Amino acid sequence: EKDIEDIKLVLHDIDRKEIEKIYDEVQELQAKEKSIDMHITNLEGETKKLEEYKEESTKYKMQIENIEKSIKEVESTKLKVERGKADIEKQLQGIDYAGILELEKLNTKMKESYRDIDSLVHEFKDVQIQVKQLQQEEEVVNNLYNIFSKELLLLVLQDHLPVLSDIINSYLAQVVEYQISFSLHKSTTDKLELLAQIFDDKGERDVKSLSGGQRVILKIVWMFAISSYIHSPVLFIDETINNLDADTVAKVSDMLEDFVKSKSMKLYAVTHNQQIQDMKFWDKVIEI
Repeated sequence: EKDIEDIKLVLHDIDRKEIEKIYDEVQELQAKEKSIDMHITNLEGETKKLEEYKEESTKYKMQIENIEKSIKEVESTKLKVERGKADIEKQLQGIDYAGILELEKLNTKMKESYRDIDSLVHEFKDVQIQVKQLQQEEEVVNNLYNIFSKELLLLVLQDHLPVLSDIINSYLAQVVEYQISFSLHKSTTDKLELLAQIFDDKGERDVKSLSGGQRVILKIVWMFAISSYIHSPVLFIDETINNLDADTVAKVSDMLEDFVKSKSMKLYAVTHNQQIQDMKFWDKVIEI
């Protein structure tokens, strides 16, 4: 009990307010100390970041220096390229492009012509064989002609005249207004001769009354008719539309196209007429 009383006396003598004040001051100092520690920690972090920024800044400066160096090198290269380009453009201005294109076209055309000529040579060899056979047949016919009289040959031809007349008139109807007829008659010297007469709106007249252009057409039609009738494998036409006007040339072109499409023979034409050359049915067109 005495100890308890002593403690009570001591506690009674203690200045509580002073202790609370000291306690509050200690708490405040501890809070300040903690704040200072945190500030120091933050400063240390900021210092570390600052060092990192300095290192990155150094790297960036080096990169910038390298980039600037590369830019200078690129600019130098660009300048050289521009100078080279200017030299090339100057050289290109002196090049004759039109001449080069013409030479290329000529070269291509020559190659095509060589191929066409080679093909034509092969075909010509085949034609030579056929011509040789025809020559042999012609020789036989000539021998027969020497044996038999002209009158006998005309008598043989007489059986074919109606068919030939029909074929010829079917072609003539596509181009001109006249028709033709053939007949055999004896002349004043009692020789058998072939008579050809023209029929049109002017009446009946002799073939000699035809104009030069009409005779050209009759010649073409005669070749077509004979070739069709004897089933000739080859037909050569050489400058067949001279002295013809543009309208007649167009009609002859249509007739020629119909003839080619309806026959299986090989047709060779020599012509300066562009309209004939431009017709679509030609396998080859060779310019010489």
